[in-house]
Amino acid sequence: MDKYHDISSPERVEEALKYHTLPESLQQELASKYGGDPPVTWFDALKQLEGYCESGGHNGNGANAEGNQRNNFSKETLWELILDHPITAYVPVQCQACGEHIVPDDSPCPLPSDDTKVGLKEEEPTPEEAPLVRTGWFRGPRLVPSVFVIKCPKCGATSRWFRSRDPKIILNPRRWGRLCGEQEDLRLDLARYLGFISIRAIIPLDWDHIWSEYRASDEDGVDHCDDGFHHASGTWKLQDDDSNFVARLDEGIGSWTRLLAVSPDPEFCSDVTNFYLSCQNKGGCANNRYMPYMRRYRQKITETKKDDSGSLTQAGTVYGYAIHRAGLTSSAITSIMKIAVKEYGTRTWYQVQ
Repeated sequence: MDKYHDISSPERVEEALKYHTLPESLQQELASKYGGDPPVTWFDALKQLEGYCESGGHNGNGANAEGNQRNNFSKETLWELILDHPITAYVPVQCQACGEHIVPDDSPCPLPSDDTKVGLKEEEPTPEEAPLVRTGWFRGPRLVPSVFVIKCPKCGATSRWFRSRDPKIILNPRRWGRLCGEQEDLRLDLARYLGFISIRAIIPLDWDHIWSEYRASDEDGVDHCDDGFHHASGTWKLQDDDSNFVARLDEGIGSWTRLLAVSPDPEFCSDVTNFYLSCQNKGGCANNRYMPYMRRYRQKITETKKDDSGSLTQAGTVYGYAIHRAGLTSSAITSIMKIAVKEYGTRTWYQVQ
């Protein structure tokens, strides 16, 4: 809910979109892919995508429609293009000079001494950086705002990087790291700026990650539910990689315990664990190819919920265990979430202090 509370104003987003001059290589890449003149800024790149949709360059199924009859401009298609565009792409933390050295965001949390092995150290923000830096997970939880200084072992250059909520920082196109939290902050900002997409965040308990589901709205701003995935809170769509999040249980980095959908609209909040732990032919969202593994995935989740040490989880936390001990059902969790959203901002114990 704090993410929704901190959404940037449309004016601030537009200023950020116009702030950076894109690297020439990126300009040429976008012109080659979407046509027209090379976009100089992210603002130009958004206009380029709108033109691409309006010209019928992309149809609703994600296939190139060149040579076919012009199709109607689809808001949902535009949003899907944005989700697959460098403007919202995940960018690993790296040397900003050569880009050859990637700093791994290892899981489980590496020891602090391991940071030096990858050329990383923490420093307090400078007075200029301080208003822009936020806390957040990177190679483990960072509970105070920090700047990460990267000494590249390949080219010897020094880079400074930090987690931030400021859209100008997030949109930096010059090898600035953009992790999943910044991705979702930016998507929330762009959704508000464009005004035709509703987003709700999906949060895995006991696992450091976040993504979003989306749905388009009609001209009057009313959500429509004419396609996509159907579950307890309505009709939502998501990217393929996110729909198959269950498969990440095989990465060997630990488990999650539940998946929660969070929205500023209480009716869109729910426990969606079973939706992600089911394949499409059973009413869930996972690809049917995961059907042979689904029972094993469910067993792993059950075992992790019963672990009072948190050692089986990716984040080393015990939220799922606490819920399990409390005996809360999925419907009870959903009811509590809706109440919490309604009371957000009115009861201090919901707030991060």
